[in-house]
Amino acid sequence: PCREPSIANFIVWARREVKQSFETPLLRDELRRSTRQIHDLLDADLGQLALGTLPQFGQFLQVQYAARLSAEKWIALQFLDWAPPPVQTDLLAMDLEHLGLPLTEPVPFDAPAHCDPIGAVWALAGSSLGNRMILQKRDTMGLVTPPHFLPNAAMPAYFKAFRQRLERPADCSTKGGFAIAAANAVFASFTKATKDAREIALASGP
Repeated sequence: PCREPSIANFIVWARREVKQSFETPLLRDELRRSTRQIHDLLDADLGQLALGTLPQFGQFLQVQYAARLSAEKWIALQFLDWAPPPVQTDLLAMDLEHLGLPLTEPVPFDAPAHCDPIGAVWALAGSSLGNRMILQKRDTMGLVTPPHFLPNAAMPAYFKAFRQRLERPADCSTKGGFAIAAANAVFASFTKATKDAREIALASGP
């Protein structure tokens, strides 16, 4: 007599778990949804610099360097169970030297406590998709691009392999939310670096 309620309860629980597994969004989709607004604003600002005049493109590279350096160092200190993304700031430094431009002061990476580094890696590595589009547009426009950062194939290849780690359900109250916090910290660094570059350009005058 005791078994029937237990089996019935198990069936109810199993159905609920199956339903929840279908309803819970993937981490990949939740990262995109939760960061879309800040991501779109950055795309607009950085895209304008990347496809503008040569001085504007130099600002684009300086923003990339300033925003990435501290984030790359933070990721390198995390205990990841996968390889960290390839370092990009060395490539950026070479391109800036190629253009005769100084390295900019890095923006501190303000990582929230207990955040999941997978979100930061997604934000940094995923930007390679947009950078490839920028390179294609520059080529179409006949613009000369320094040879190291945008043309480098290491980050797009890394992100292609990395994306499978995002194909899992996101629990926004725990791991999913911590991953989003890390991604937003990266985007905040890019926002700050873009603002700093704009202020420096205004102070320098025409």
